[in-house]
Amino acid sequence: TIDEFFEVLPMIQQLSQKSMRARHWEAVMVACGGTVPMDEEGPSVEQCKLQHVLDLGMLKVAEEVEDITGGSSKELQIEDKLGAIVDLW
Repeated sequence: TIDEFFEVLPMIQQLSQKSMRARHWEAVMVACGGTVPMDEEGPSVEQCKLQHVLDLGMLKVAEEVEDITGGSSKELQIEDKLGAIVDLW
């Protein structure tokens, strides 16, 4: 329903962040107990559709999904800072 879509929309926005790598998507799929078409970088651009993501049933494990997406953002920040340190050396 529309109400459910509005509940899952913030999670979809978090999942679309550039920090989400294949390992994070794998963790989301394990938490949800479902799959989406993947390639080496994450969901397959050619094959993965919004319906695949919606079919994961993320609302049941919303906290886990939010932990995974939040962790991916923090990992990217650390990677960026490490890259800056390497550039300075």
